[in-house]
Amino acid sequence: MEPTHPASCARLMRGAGLPAALLVVIAFLFSPGPVMADISAPERAALLDLYASTDGDHWVNNAGWGGAAGTECAWFGITCSADGNSVEQLWMTNNNMNGTLPASLQDLVHLKLLFFGNNLLHGPIPSLAGMTGLQNFGIGSNAMDGPIPDIGNLSQLGLFDVGNNDWVVEPGDYEIRVGASSRDIRLRRTLTLSGDSQVSEAARHAAPGFNGTALHVPDSVFQAMLGRHIPVADPVRPFHRNSTLEDIATTRLGAFIKRKAEA
Repeated sequence: MEPTHPASCARLMRGAGLPAALLVVIAFLFSPGPVMADISAPERAALLDLYASTDGDHWVNNAGWGGAAGTECAWFGITCSADGNSVEQLWMTNNNMNGTLPASLQDLVHLKLLFFGNNLLHGPIPSLAGMTGLQNFGIGSNAMDGPIPDIGNLSQLGLFDVGNNDWVVEPGDYEIRVGASSRDIRLRRTLTLSGDSQVSEAARHAAPGFNGTALHVPDSVFQAMLGRHIPVADPVRPFHRNSTLEDIATTRLGAFIKRKAEA
């Protein structure tokens, strides 16, 4: 037997001559309950880890946090997908978050936006590798330190704001390159920075070639730091549509064209 729709039930009761107030009560009893969120167990665990590791009991606003399973989309600062099955946004700027970010943060695999600016967070940024759909990441004006994680696989990332934290600038020579592409560098300048302090232990461990002034990193070490193979450059010849002026300048005609282009 199909369930009776509340409106149909009310029409039937109205026909029986029941008072309007009673009809309202009956319609309420037949109404469906509130829609509950259905986020995954790892996502819920990541949210609870975040609450515990950043002293959630003393946040400016922690409304709803720690509630029963299915209520997560109603917790302060959280925006879920339309179907309530995943967490898409965490927006908690100026909320007195005090502590470190948990490693489980990357289990929020559907997250598109994270803004934790102007809090009291410290320690390193954990891996974000699991957040492949992340578009906006803002954690400025805290006290974060340590290495910044690899974000090379976050192809959707448009904003990565980590300014005004306790990052250390390693002393040494930094080459600034400007070009139309990575293969077409038009301008190079080297800046020598004194740095904020002595080189960090993390840098010493990752790049033992640091000599106190410049960081000389062999390809094998850089590849290990990068976490993937270094791309192999295309051969200069035969020339193709992506050939640079430097490439074609290896021929007499190319050298002439290069001189004219730079004149």
